[in-house]
Amino acid sequence: MKKYLKKSAAIFLSGLMAVLATAVPTSVSAKGSGTPKVDYAEGEAIVVLKDSASSEFTKQKKAPAVYGSGVKLKNTYSFSKKSGDFRVAVLKSTTLTTKQILSNLKKNTEIKYAFPNYKSKITSITDDAYSDFQWALENKGQNNGTKGIDVKADALWDKASEAEEEKVVAVIDTGIDYTNEEFKDILWKNPYGSKLVGTCGADFSGTIADRKPYDDNGHGTHVAGIIAGKSDNGVGISGINKSNVKIMAVKAFDNEGYGYDDSILACFEYIERAIKLGTKISAIFLSLSL
Repeated sequence: MKKYLKKSAAIFLSGLMAVLATAVPTSVSAKGSGTPKVDYAEGEAIVVLKDSASSEFTKQKKAPAVYGSGVKLKNTYSFSKKSGDFRVAVLKSTTLTTKQILSNLKKNTEIKYAFPNYKSKITSITDDAYSDFQWALENKGQNNGTKGIDVKADALWDKASEAEEEKVVAVIDTGIDYTNEEFKDILWKNPYGSKLVGTCGADFSGTIADRKPYDDNGHGTHVAGIIAGKSDNGVGISGINKSNVKIMAVKAFDNEGYGYDDSILACFEYIERAIKLGTKISAIFLSLSL
């Protein structure tokens, strides 16, 4: 499972990077441009390196030589895959615009993809609060719906057992309100101490001072509740999963639901580190729109 998920995460990221490399909005504004719409961080770019690229492409001192004058490394990420590592670098410049950085990289033969550090937004969903309204679990025709059109949760729950081996679902979102009664028993607990930051996950949005993945938007909490909200406790809603599922909160989006690609990359790196340390990640949840 660990090998499979590590490989799957690398494949997913590779596909995501390819999509972002070709997803050029018709109207793009940049952070700091004075316009209310922000689609990417000005003066920054993300590059996916070819397997043939030397280690110099991930060293700060070599950045001007391999990427061009005026360019520094903001961060680098490496993800395991079957044939070597999937390496990504985030570039930053105080003298060049993003377009200039990308233009200078066009002739670099060691770069597979290059694109702006886009800003994305979480996908909007509804905010139902109580199980009586959760028609997707058991549709009795409430709210003028069609009886029986649901996910057959009762059949899933009959097979579920809290005695099953712990499964961890990593939720890359706005964080989780870990003070909520629904999550008291379903939060993943970091057993690795100083080897991995955080107690139940971490913030990579850069908006939480102590880096705790607290949800200041509400979306991540809602998502986590749908996945594994505590059942049969007389509080709030019931999650779809009654087995031994724990939620790892990995915060990439701010209180308005926005986040940059490099924050998402940092979340994936955190998840892979947890896997390498021994955490059995069963699924990774991420919903966003450009």
